[in-house]
Amino acid sequence: MQAWNEKKPIAKVWVADCGDPFYANMVETYRRPIYFKYIEQKWCRKADFISIPKIELIESFLPEFKSKIIEIPQGFNIAESQAFNSIYTRNVVPTFMFAGSFVPKHRDPTMFLEFLVSLDIDFRFYIYTRNSTFVRPFIKKGNGRIILNDYVDRKTMIHLLSKMDFNVNFMYNPKYYAPSKIIDYLIADRPILNIEDTLDHELILNFLSGDYKGSFDMFSLQKFDIRNVSNQFLNLYYNSTIQ
Repeated sequence: MQAWNEKKPIAKVWVADCGDPFYANMVETYRRPIYFKYIEQKWCRKADFISIPKIELIESFLPEFKSKIIEIPQGFNIAESQAFNSIYTRNVVPTFMFAGSFVPKHRDPTMFLEFLVSLDIDFRFYIYTRNSTFVRPFIKKGNGRIILNDYVDRKTMIHLLSKMDFNVNFMYNPKYYAPSKIIDYLIADRPILNIEDTLDHELILNFLSGDYKGSFDMFSLQKFDIRNVSNQFLNLYYNSTIQ
């Protein structure tokens, strides 16, 4: 915040990229100190634009700066997807995976795991997370069908995702955050089982039987192509300096 001042601006146009709301972040369970608000006000006043990955997140920002907010998604090298297209072969038993964090009241796997362990069906559910407290109660009940792992690097994770019959996403509230994990799932190019607050038992059973018609189709991967994302930032500069 101290790098910029009116006498020595760091650039002709300053776009402050904000992946998550700061003061009014509704996902975090701890109470934010009041001074967080003043820190956010300080840099928001100085920035010409504030870019966020999903426009729905605007509701979690301070209202006086909403006119500066624009949507520019996260950028990824989607050429990576070509490297994973030929990896998949169908597994002997339904095999699926989740990679990421769990959040109380927002991304909680409990109901889904309870349903899975109640089934008399063979499967393998690989979970890569550090929030093991959500999963450990179900490992013994799953009789070897639920496998808990620690995080791996992103390239290894996408490689693993691409070998699954399908992958699991726990639905989030788009007003609060936009997980980059979905883009990794799309790069892996496997069907996505989306789990919402109310379990769709029929959909889950369809996936376990190899019917993926209900796969989660949120957006085109091209939207996140780093070349398109870079052009959006450059256009902000050109349009602002021309005026």
